[in-house]
Amino acid sequence: MKKIFYFVILFLSHDLLAESKFESAFKNVWNESKQQIYPEALVEKYFTDENKSVLLRDIKKVDSWYSFERILNPFLLSLNVSHTYFYSVENEDYYFMRSLFTSKDLMNPKIYHIGMQTKKDGDYFYVRTTLEGYPASRIGLRRGDKLLSVNQKPFHPYLSFNEPSSKAYKIKFERNNKIFKKSIKPIFESPHWSFVNASINSAKVFSINKKKIGYYHLWTGTHPSALEEFKKALSNKLTPKNTDGLIIDLRDGFGGAWWAYLDPFFVNRTSYFEATIRNKSGEDKVLSPPQQINKDVYTKPIVIISNEGVRSGKESLVYQFKKTK
Repeated sequence: MKKIFYFVILFLSHDLLAESKFESAFKNVWNESKQQIYPEALVEKYFTDENKSVLLRDIKKVDSWYSFERILNPFLLSLNVSHTYFYSVENEDYYFMRSLFTSKDLMNPKIYHIGMQTKKDGDYFYVRTTLEGYPASRIGLRRGDKLLSVNQKPFHPYLSFNEPSSKAYKIKFERNNKIFKKSIKPIFESPHWSFVNASINSAKVFSINKKKIGYYHLWTGTHPSALEEFKKALSNKLTPKNTDGLIIDLRDGFGGAWWAYLDPFFVNRTSYFEATIRNKSGEDKVLSPPQQINKDVYTKPIVIISNEGVRSGKESLVYQFKKTK
């Protein structure tokens, strides 16, 4: 399989977001995007004076960076260019991206958070997923819960837990038309590390119908530690000796995983996918996996769980497992 990827990362510094007005930030993003986006036909089609005027009119009305994102990102997503999105300092994922692209440090930057991904619908945030072993999971929050407030203020996944004056937090949420209130204590940690650590926490073996099933939630493949811990779990806890089959959960989180994540399951790389990357000049480069023999591969039944939250490199893993059945 050959798949063409177009990569554009839009990433603004903390200083710009903290000090500039919304209109100035929009103009910076517009100009940067217009220069970097390709193929050229996208610029001609989307970066018109009319589109700029409409967006700028709405940007002038916003009163928060979250509102700014809600206006700008639908436009960026309409370009259908991979890895093109705007993150502000009020978005928890901003700090993950800072770790991945700027500090290149798994442990930094740190923020207060509760280990959860959310989705906003209308005026409310809803739980999309919780990380194993983290505060949101420990107090019993579940996918689909409607998040109402924290300390009697409207819930926000970043702002609610990063107020210097707050020491204790009480979260209010709704499930099946019932209201719940629970105390919760955020952690001060790099979200990038949290995803790797949640994968470590997820490894387990459970029994069903007299069969031992291994489970691992691969949240991200964006750091060498993620691959190291994945292989460690397969070698120590989730071995063929300890299990009759495996569930590899790829849902949500982030991407980054590539051929090396397939090696524990295939004796060689002859069936692996290929990818074609096209640069701004229109030149294609085919990426083919270096061939190798893999030892001690897992040959018992494997189930892969995927959803709409699987992105980037992890999509390639889904494709490979589906292709080879």
